Amino acid sequence: MYRSSGKQFGLRSRLRYILSSGPEGVISGHQRQRQTSKMVPLPSIENTEDIDSLWRGPSVGARTTDTVLVTGSSGCLGQHIVKLLQEHDSTCKNIRLFDVKPYKNLLNHAVQKPMKEIQGDLTNAKEVLDACEGVDCVIHCAALVDISLFPNEAALEAINVEGTRNVIDACIRQNVPYLVFTSTTDTVVSSNHIFYGAENTTFVPKNFLMGPYAETKHRAEQLVLQANNRLLADGSTKLRSCVLRPTVFYGEQDEHFIPRIMKIAKYYGGNKVQRVKSIDERFQVTYVGNAAHAHIVAKNRLRENSDCAGEVYYITDDTPLQELYSAIKPYVDSQGKFRISDWSIPYLLAILGISILVLIVRLVRPIYQVGKYFPTPAAVTYACTSVFFNRQKATLRLKYYPHYTVEESHENSLKYYKDLKV
Repeated sequence: MYRSSGKQFGLRSRLRYILSSGPEGVISGHQRQRQTSKMVPLPSIENTEDIDSLWRGPSVGARTTDTVLVTGSSGCLGQHIVKLLQEHDSTCKNIRLFDVKPYKNLLNHAVQKPMKEIQGDLTNAKEVLDACEGVDCVIHCAALVDISLFPNEAALEAINVEGTRNVIDACIRQNVPYLVFTSTTDTVVSSNHIFYGAENTTFVPKNFLMGPYAETKHRAEQLVLQANNRLLADGSTKLRSCVLRPTVFYGEQDEHFIPRIMKIAKYYGGNKVQRVKSIDERFQVTYVGNAAHAHIVAKNRLRENSDCAGEVYYITDDTPLQELYSAIKPYVDSQGKFRISDWSIPYLLAILGISILVLIVRLVRPIYQVGKYFPTPAAVTYACTSVFFNRQKATLRLKYYPHYTVEESHENSLKYYKDLKV
């Protein structure tokens, strides 16, 4: 509630008072915006309690997606999204790149459309706000992935949660009508098996297997879903947002999946990837190019059909389901110096041994710090758990089909991992 001349009045009365009072209406110091002939208060993403139906105006006609902002554009997924925007998306005319790292065209994609690079930080609300000016769609794939034994929880919170909050706020204030958010299947993964999980059959676990990383991505998801249908600052357009959950992905510029396994083998296994075996686990991975293609498809479907907004979609491709070690073997072997062991340690024995090691590491942590590639119980459990998903909803609602064949995905990835310096 607000006060003026000693009287209380609600949101409707306040809006009528502002519009009838002209540009000198009731505006507190911290809410003072640029004066225009028609004052429309900016909606706050924090205070949803006092937003009634007056704020739920109808969407205007579908806007074009000429200018697309990609957050995390220098990362693995971001690079592939930029490549597809350049080469396979006729609706995009201009590309903006937003990342803390300078952009390098590591995929050697064509540069047919103008690209504007913005070096900025998601945790800086002003930098995010400025980056979104004049943008038609934000593809928000920037995130901190920290699944180490002792993750930086403060950084995960600041980047994954507060950074996403800054992106949503910037979309509302800069009248950006479309937002595609990259999440992860880790938001529903625990130590239990998931067989062809669908969006309506998988649920948030009590304990996230991937710890604070998965927990912060889940909370960011909730922010994006709650922001759907929010009225933008222009007073007539509503935000359309959706969440994509790709599985673990592989391919060019991968830094967190197969390279991590190689580095664990390098530092702790004498260049040998040790097998750990459960019963008959199946591991699902997706080629990063197909995960990127899903973002392009989602962007265009948000523009065409508002019914696709406010939803979560699992993203997979046709990469065969197999045990983890079979999936990574061609890429590990391509290096020439790494190999996968011929024998396996039973899961229960492995988890017991690594848990004892972790206990020792925690005790000596004040005087000795282990590296970020130290193997974790969560990683061992993940490798020994069957987790795979059903992409039918993405196919039916988004019209998503893999852009790259299994053979193309394998060929592109093999060349990258073979030349990768570990």
